[in-house]
Amino acid sequence: MVTRCSRCALACSKPVCKMVELGSGYERDALPWHAVYMSLLRAEQVPLYHVCPGGVVARLVTPMAPWGCRYCSWAPLTSPESLVTRRLGSSELGRLGILGVDVLLVDGGEPLALDWVHEIPGKVKSLLGDRAPEYFAARSTGLVSLERLRRARSAGYDVLVFEHITAVENPPRIDHVYEVLREAYRLFDVLEIHVAYDGSKKADITVSELASLYPEAAIHLIPVGGEQAAEKGYNLVEKLREKNKPYTYLYGEESYTLTDTVCKKCGKPLISRKPWGVRINAKRTRNKEAVCTHCGETHKHIKLCSKPPRRRALHREIVIW
Repeated sequence: MVTRCSRCALACSKPVCKMVELGSGYERDALPWHAVYMSLLRAEQVPLYHVCPGGVVARLVTPMAPWGCRYCSWAPLTSPESLVTRRLGSSELGRLGILGVDVLLVDGGEPLALDWVHEIPGKVKSLLGDRAPEYFAARSTGLVSLERLRRARSAGYDVLVFEHITAVENPPRIDHVYEVLREAYRLFDVLEIHVAYDGSKKADITVSELASLYPEAAIHLIPVGGEQAAEKGYNLVEKLREKNKPYTYLYGEESYTLTDTVCKKCGKPLISRKPWGVRINAKRTRNKEAVCTHCGETHKHIKLCSKPPRRRALHREIVIW
């Protein structure tokens, strides 16, 4: 008899998330191969800055979550009663090849807690061959078990989007959250940290510590609480960049003065982001890493796509399924 769920740090005896079913000798997904929707958007709209800049991302949103979060991007997905899900099959996944998707992001409230999500990279590659996305990414708030995090890397996920909300929320098992973040930084080719930022002193300290502890990760400040938070976020990112922490960004920054990804050695732009599009100034190695054309520095945690950025950018998220 399986008495406690092993999918996340909460280890519930009766999973209230409705993501998992426990029974006599089994622990299984409650709704295998079911999702809420799939959409297309630019990498910068996610935001993803260190994987396939200017590329096309397919966002596959899974239902439900282990806990309720006010500020998380997936907050409306926590109640299974209010969601409509549909079966995801080969015909739906086949659209990824037709649409020329560069990155597949499996999104939602802790999708790596679901068994079927770990099967996605292998299934998509088998189905689409050379037309499969170059990169596979998943989102986490740090509650997923360490075993499942490592399993995701082995299954073919290259990128982790870590939704860091401790500055504005009190997630359960915060000790585990930070342990998962440390392990994710070690495991994945690219780590993109989305920090819910309200302009408070606590938020400033959180961002500064993350920039020091994870210097190769992309750290995105996601303002919550209006224009004042955005203004304070701009000032903080500017100061951190002056202190040689170049991989900090402000989401929604419309002046485009803090959107470029620059070489950590010489400070020249590797990737230029402007209203009219994204320009790649770096060279791409065989391992898909970005190399500065000015000083020759290799940035192994910035991964480029084999195709150049699309000239006709997606200006908004488009639901395709």
